[in-house]
Amino acid sequence: ELKEEAVAARDALMKEWGGSELFLKSNLVKYGLFKSFDLTEELKGRKPCIEAQNPIENYILTRQWLIEGYVKCAEESKSSLAYRLAAENMLDQLCLSYKMAKGERMKYMYGGWM
Repeated sequence: ELKEEAVAARDALMKEWGGSELFLKSNLVKYGLFKSFDLTEELKGRKPCIEAQNPIENYILTRQWLIEGYVKCAEESKSSLAYRLAAENMLDQLCLSYKMAKGERMKYMYGGWM
């Protein structure tokens, strides 16, 4: 379910940008200008979930929840594939948001699973 949500968010973002080629050539991608979110408190149940304000935020948040789903799966099953999927997705998130990142401690920990 999380994967389908992430794919739908990606497709909506690509539609808004006129396709993946234009999107990938944008300064937003080239210079890592995506706004990142720290979901630490949300994951602990201390805060309500952050609401996306636009398709870009929706994509980033949806990807972060997908990563957390992989993390939960990895921790419960000790699956090396789930750890790898979490790490690869987190590294992608770091590339997209390196100028505006939040929650780096978690991102580096997940990336370290590679």
